[in-house]
Amino acid sequence: GRFPALSLALVALSSASGSDDWYRGATHIDELREASDRLQEGTLDEHAFQTFVRQAERAPDDWRGHAMLGQAQTSRGSHQAAVASLKRARKLAPDVPQVATALATAHDALAAALLDAPTAANLTLVNLTKQQRRRAARSLREAIALRSHAEGTGAGAGADVAAAATSHHHLSRLLASDPLLELAAPEDIDDRAAEVMSEAVRHARTAARLDPASAVFAARAKQLRGFEEALRKYREADRRSYKDREAAVHAMHRQMEEKREEEEEDEAVRAEEAAEEAARRRAKQELR
Repeated sequence: GRFPALSLALVALSSASGSDDWYRGATHIDELREASDRLQEGTLDEHAFQTFVRQAERAPDDWRGHAMLGQAQTSRGSHQAAVASLKRARKLAPDVPQVATALATAHDALAAALLDAPTAANLTLVNLTKQQRRRAARSLREAIALRSHAEGTGAGAGADVAAAATSHHHLSRLLASDPLLELAAPEDIDDRAAEVMSEAVRHARTAARLDPASAVFAARAKQLRGFEEALRKYREADRRSYKDREAAVHAMHRQMEEKREEEEEDEAVRAEEAAEEAARRRAKQELR
């Protein structure tokens, strides 16, 4: 199918001039244009792909070759390699918003591959390995952060917002399926589980807010109302627990103060008794 972030390839090609060393002559620029056309049309073949590979190797310090190669790798399903290529492009061109958008798309694709890859065990979000969960969540968070950067420049904001909503939705699903949240009862929630639940709810709400027309995102936000209720009870219990702890501390302080006062009173009584005893002894001596 067509690759959605192809404006980057067009930016790279249109930024050249006939004297640009990056192109190595008119013949090579024609190859790049043809390869770019194939990428846009979804007909990228091995020859066109190798054109992008050679270009990145010819000019390793130019962001354009790495960016175009990264998009080609994404279109072929080489998601980890695409992320690496686009990271190099972004490092070389941190101010080109299309690079950030393309890298976000590559991170989304990598996360989708980790979450939906078919296996003999019919992989689902519930039986992902810990490493798969960690890598997918990291990629989705990276995609969200990168689109925030691109939106800040005003470049392709509409498309970026829609894609960001999808990233928030997928991250919410991933977090909500964490085995950590398989609780016997709401009162079993601990601090870590509450943190994961809270983030899942936050991303679901964000997805629905960014794309209010999506029935899927709205339904997801509603599905997590159970999490919100559990979190509300957890926070209330935590506040009660805090108040209980605070009351216990105050009670302990009162007991310590009362004990100190009793000791002072006992000391005063002993002093009075000692004074009275001394007075009696003096009186006896005077009588003798």
